[in-house]
Amino acid sequence: MRDIVAKEGGIPSRLALFPKSKLSVQNSELALVLDTIIESETINTENPSWATDLYRSVLALRQPSFTSNGRVNSSDV
Repeated sequence: MRDIVAKEGGIPSRLALFPKSKLSVQNSELALVLDTIIESETINTENPSWATDLYRSVLALRQPSFTSNGRVNSSDV
């Protein structure tokens, strides 16, 4: 697909969807992790637990709010 887009004059970019392998990160410019897009070059895949660390770092950015009965607001999920 990338070659077809380039042939037609477009600028292709590859997006790894919920990456779980080093190869998917290395072969993409961007990665979709949960609801966050990250530049693939910023993902350190040398650490054996890179995938777990990546998902944890994205989850840590979230600050869920709670309703009066202690439940998480669905808009924060």
